[in-house]
Amino acid sequence: MDLDAATLEKSLKTVERALRGGNHLMRKELKAVLEKSGFDLEGNRVSFIMMNAELCGLVCSGPRRGKQHTYGLLEERRIRVAYKDSRHVIDAAGTARAHDEGFPFTGGVVLDSQVVGTWRSTTTKNEALIRFALYARPNEAQTRALHAAASEYARFLDLPAAVEISLVPAKTG
Repeated sequence: MDLDAATLEKSLKTVERALRGGNHLMRKELKAVLEKSGFDLEGNRVSFIMMNAELCGLVCSGPRRGKQHTYGLLEERRIRVAYKDSRHVIDAAGTARAHDEGFPFTGGVVLDSQVVGTWRSTTTKNEALIRFALYARPNEAQTRALHAAASEYARFLDLPAAVEISLVPAKTG
């Protein structure tokens, strides 16, 4: 394979330069960049180079381009903090509601520095449906922010967004 440590290190620098600034490239595009930089990519070498870049924490999956996956720099991806059970998070407004059934937890929704609910997505070949289950009714600005976040996520999947916003009923007893 002739992929020694020095070659792999040089390939990491080449891939990093190609993806810098929010660029997202498909494997064949990265292969062209590596070849232009003098790498011999016979056989499965490009696969090993990209696997090494993933294992080193340099790259991760980027947004899809049509049916093709892209790579992006890991450090440029947003990191989401999720809570396993958000009912234990204190809501300064006192409106947090507990729920156990009906809406499996996927990710936390944070608006104005408060955990205000959960979200999940369902994708089909035609759309990305993003469902928000909130503990309190969002105001107009918060609703716009939810729609913008859903649109950005759907754009990442290269699909149009559909949004549902529901309220989690207060637990009684």
